Amino acid sequence: MREPSAGRVFREHLSLVGRVGGGELGGFIAVAFLLCITAAAKVTATHSYADRVLGVQFLALVFAAYWPVVVWRDEPPRRRLHLRSLPVDPALAALLRVAAGGCWLVAALLTTNLAAAALGAAIGRGAEFLAITPLAWLAYGFGVAIVYLLASAAALVSDNPVRWIVLLMAFVYAPPLLLEVPSALHFTFRFGPSALYRGAFGFDTATRWAVTEAQLEASLAGFAVGRWLLASVVWLAATILLVVTAARRRPDV
Repeated sequence: MREPSAGRVFREHLSLVGRVGGGELGGFIAVAFLLCITAAAKVTATHSYADRVLGVQFLALVFAAYWPVVVWRDEPPRRRLHLRSLPVDPALAALLRVAAGGCWLVAALLTTNLAAAALGAAIGRGAEFLAITPLAWLAYGFGVAIVYLLASAAALVSDNPVRWIVLLMAFVYAPPLLLEVPSALHFTFRFGPSALYRGAFGFDTATRWAVTEAQLEASLAGFAVGRWLLASVVWLAATILLVVTAARRRPDV
């Protein structure tokens, strides 16, 4: 019997993930749109619409970390019956499912950002949102992709990925909340050298900082390519490698 093409398997995963996670996708879009409405209502002369809509981008990072749990909810590593039933290499099938989940994530983010732009235009502040440069959107995409891929690697190798994803989100969000902690204690709270977090190769530089600054300083010197590109490329390559390695894991059955 002829094996199905990778394209056909990908389409099957795309359909399956859409059915499994339709509720979560709809919930994310709904909450993001409510945040956009709140942002539009609070726009003032001193705060731009793009500034106020930052809550949507924080939500995007959280959802990117949570989404792999939904993508793999019906098939944890030790019960991956659907993947083993396909007449294709299980590692390839796993990667295709990660890619399918990524496509749905991109679709959800496009929907929310287009809605944000449309709402901004409706209140006469659309130019602020549309002024975000293509390079800034690239940084935004890199940041979200890194978080999604890192969480996907956890979902591929663990029957209980939530604890790893909670740790990931703590790594993304907790340190900015500790700015008042004495500098001598920053090493303890940040689980490693500051370069790993905020430096040229920093995880925060490639994710949270890039996503938020893409909204705030897209056309300013503070968002120069040299501030985020190196970290983004390094972390994106590392997370892709982690996902490929995790996809090749053979759990005991």
